[in-house]
Amino acid sequence: MRKTGRVLLSGIICLFAATVAWAGGKDKGADAQRDNQMTETEALTEGGSGMLQDLTGGWSITEKTTVTDDAQAVFDEATKSLLGVQYEPVALLATQVVSGTNYCFLARAEVVAPDASPSYKLVYVWQPLGKDESAQVLDIQDLDLGVSVEEE
Repeated sequence: MRKTGRVLLSGIICLFAATVAWAGGKDKGADAQRDNQMTETEALTEGGSGMLQDLTGGWSITEKTTVTDDAQAVFDEATKSLLGVQYEPVALLATQVVSGTNYCFLARAEVVAPDASPSYKLVYVWQPLGKDESAQVLDIQDLDLGVSVEEE
């Protein structure tokens, strides 16, 4: 990966961490639980741990952003029915244990059209516990970095 790519990825990871801390990690049913738990900001500052996984139900930021085969399979299952945009996971930024697992991927997105320019998105995927349900895309957020993406 080129130096600019590594700098861009580092910036996006920092942006994600700040977004999770600010937004409170929106997960299913978390509002009721959060009333009796410390906030993400308190978890980050208490004891100087700096890790979100100290909070039950909170996001765990991955130490290595490599997309494993298992994570790739979850991503592929969740995005297989999306049409018009091709998504490729670049990094697994965080996971969250809920009634299943939430994943936050950094993904390269490109509209399936001539001369389309790629962009980067945060793709949130939920994988349920049961084998009878398939992974689902919960949200796709644009990343406006104020720079254009160049082809490598």
